[in-house]
Amino acid sequence: MDIVIAGGTGLLGQALALRLVSEFRVYVLSRDVRRATSLFKGTDVLIQDYAGPLPGGALIFNFAGESLGARRLTLKRLDKCLQSRLDCVRHLKALCPAPVALVQGSGYSALLSTDSPLKRFALTLETQCRALMGPVPVTALRPGIILSEDAAITRIFRKLPPLTFIPGTHHVPYVTLEDAVTALCALARNAAVPDSQLPEALTLESTPPLTLNALTARLQGEHRFKLPLPLFLLRTGDLRGALLLNG
Repeated sequence: MDIVIAGGTGLLGQALALRLVSEFRVYVLSRDVRRATSLFKGTDVLIQDYAGPLPGGALIFNFAGESLGARRLTLKRLDKCLQSRLDCVRHLKALCPAPVALVQGSGYSALLSTDSPLKRFALTLETQCRALMGPVPVTALRPGIILSEDAAITRIFRKLPPLTFIPGTHHVPYVTLEDAVTALCALARNAAVPDSQLPEALTLESTPPLTLNALTARLQGEHRFKLPLPLFLLRTGDLRGALLLNG
């Protein structure tokens, strides 16, 4: 079985490709082939643009599409993010003959305990991906906030003054990059077994649980003096705050 990773130069895609290449033939799709070639220089990862062709019978990981976390997230941009992901699924279906399954990233519905635009985004993404793929199995990824030195949330919080939220005592689901990659490698190995069944959804979360303030301290480091911030301010303007409010 071959592996195709769309969006393979992003944080999760790159780490996954580098881990899987020791066990499978891995194709990374990128719109910037030169950059992708540089990132994977010295490895056996195969780089392709989105023109194809791609091998039949592959397991597809789709992490492509406009980033939710890269900049301010409004309702208008949330819809654009949804459409960019669905457009990529349509294109991958046309490129890859008879895929084993599609593993679709960027779904946060497991994070969100109440109805919100982000929860509706995630559930719509899952439903429409299944409709587009027809009989091809789809596993929807439902990750916690991905933590690593290079994650978008880490970069954002390190630009802010030291913060403590009021009350900030609820738990926020998160997953370390290492734990996410380990879980996805196990999923790939399972997919390679004949007649295996993949889950309809895979929640990616690490332990121990962290409160919002513990998560903030982990991202920013411990400081003697911190700026108190009322939690309701996370509800204003930027939908990314919902990821920190709905644990």
